[in-house]
Amino acid sequence: GLYATGRSHPALASEVEAVGLPLLLNLSSDPALAGCVAHIIGRRQVSSVGSHPDCDIIVTGLGVSGRLCQIEVASPQAAFISYAPGVTARGGVRINGIALEEGERTQLFNMDKIVFGRAAAFCVVMPGGEEGDSIDGAIQSCLEPDLSKLFPSESSAAWSELQSYFDDLWQRLGEERGHEFFAFLGEAAHMADEANEIAMEVRPRDRLKFEVELVWDITREVRDIIVIRLMRFPEDDASPPVLGYFTLPAFRARVARMRECYEAFVNLGRWSDVGDAFEDAWMEPSAAELSLHLRLRVEDECLAHARLQHLQQHAASHAAPELAQAPAARSGPSRAARSPSANASLLHQPQPSPQGGSSAPSPARSGDDRHVSFGSFGGSPVAR
Repeated sequence: GLYATGRSHPALASEVEAVGLPLLLNLSSDPALAGCVAHIIGRRQVSSVGSHPDCDIIVTGLGVSGRLCQIEVASPQAAFISYAPGVTARGGVRINGIALEEGERTQLFNMDKIVFGRAAAFCVVMPGGEEGDSIDGAIQSCLEPDLSKLFPSESSAAWSELQSYFDDLWQRLGEERGHEFFAFLGEAAHMADEANEIAMEVRPRDRLKFEVELVWDITREVRDIIVIRLMRFPEDDASPPVLGYFTLPAFRARVARMRECYEAFVNLGRWSDVGDAFEDAWMEPSAAELSLHLRLRVEDECLAHARLQHLQQHAASHAAPELAQAPAARSGPSRAARSPSANASLLHQPQPSPQGGSSAPSPARSGDDRHVSFGSFGGSPVAR
């Protein structure tokens, strides 16, 4: 299980050096977290890895099954990894970016980088590594600024679906723009894979799938050549309808929301906002929904503005008489007689004009039909 967490690097280094067994150190893009978690993998001849509480190394998250894989330690310098019996999911384990295949038994070497699902990444540290290596040096190497590098584009399912177009794209884009384009494409492909895995976990009955498409207009910015479409596959062999298209920046935001949905689903067994066109990460509001949403928001703002004006007018109309009576009450008749101009000035304060300070007419409502009047705003609708 978890051997150490939150320890300082020097303290952790001294402990694991004394153990003399192979271990896994966590990779992170945060310098404060990189290398601060260690799993000993040599305490047993075979250590199980997965999300089940009975596993020797517990890893939870997307793509990690109850018992995902096992690590066999033949000696302090020899360890092998393979899928657990019955696991058939391809890509659940990656070693230095290469997916572990079903039935494969791969030897682990010092400083190998392992990714379990999309949940956690570790560096393998073997005792008595190569000359010049140390546990402290291994801990420092666990800082991985860009964890996406652990997912090579070639291992992406979405990427493989587009490979037939790559030669033509290189010729059209040229070398400089081509490198930029394929960097964006690799990011889009892995996000599409992740979004599809989340959809399978969170809403498997909906049969949703994201696919990466290309817009064949090379005069665009290279990022804008890439679009992601969402489809719903029917139960029969009919053509799947397209539910929406997303640009790459918009899709990044969608995937971030899907991750939040997945975390809620794992922790609570459910996630909110299902079916809400404006909150559901898998939905795109239609033009009619956008129009209605905007109309209702404008109406609500008009009502709020009308109420505010009414309250201001009401407060102003009651404030003037009270202020006029206040000097007389405090000073008595003699003081009022000595300074009549003071009372007169208070009694003749300018009142709010009907045009500028009056409340706006309340929007009329008839049944389910909602109507907004913009008369009090000079005939112009309120724009957001």
